Formats: sequence, C-alpha cells, structure tokens
Amino acid sequence: MGIGLMCLGGFCVFLTQGYSPMIYVWVSIAGIGMGTVATTIYPMIMEVASEKTTGRYTGYYYTASMSAQIITPVLSGAVMEFNGYRYLYLYAVTCAIFAALPLIFVKKGNTVLLKDLEIGDPGNCSSYIRDRNPVG
Repeated sequence: MGIGLMCLGGFCVFLTQGYSPMIYVWVSIAGIGMGTVATTIYPMIMEVASEKTTGRYTGYYYTASMSAQIITPVLSGAVMEFNGYRYLYLYAVTCAIFAALPLIFVKKGNTVLLKDLEIGDPGNCSSYIRDRNPVG
C-alpha cells in the first residue's frame, strides 16, 4: 500500500501542468506512502529472515539503501537538468517500482500477536525479548 501511495502521488505530480496547489496534496500522499514503507522495512526483514540470517538481510537492505542515496542525487540532478522538475517525480515512481520488485520473492509473512506468545503478561515482553536475544 505504501509503495502504491508513493507511486500515485508522484505520478499525479508528474501529470500536473504548471503550478497548482494540488501539488502539495500529491507530494503529501507520496510522503505518507514513503513513511509507511520506511517504518515497515525492518519488521518485514524480521518476518522473512530466520534468526541466523536477520543480520545478512538487514545488511542487504542497508547496502541497497545507502547505495541509492549515493547514486540518486547524481541521476535525479541529471533528470532535472535535462527534462525539468516534473520528470523528477516520474523518476521517483520508477525507482519505487524497481524497489518493490524484490517483494515478489517474499514467501512468508506470518504475523505473531503478543497474546499468542505465551509470555504471561503481554504488557511485559522483556523476558521474551531477553530469552530470544542471546546477546542481551
């Protein structure tokens, strides 16, 4: 849903001709979508990876994320220089679609509720976290 909001907002800004106050609405929608994506990445990694591979998948995510932060200013600057600011949003939509492609390979995503963990008081999860994390 978050990637859909990002794409919807960015594509609507791209389609807007000239200045319009609606640009603020579309950029806000795209920003809300990005916020939902950014806050769900780590929980998704925790659901997809096993205890032994969590660090590896987290490393993959942050490597890709940091690489994008290095490459994108150069590419987005070129897009704006040669095509105008409207195409920057089309570039962002394209990047969001490419970022969503690995989600095709996600096979599991079971949600575990606190009430199902049998840890006693759901409000006191410290024993479950301590027992699950051998480092702490």
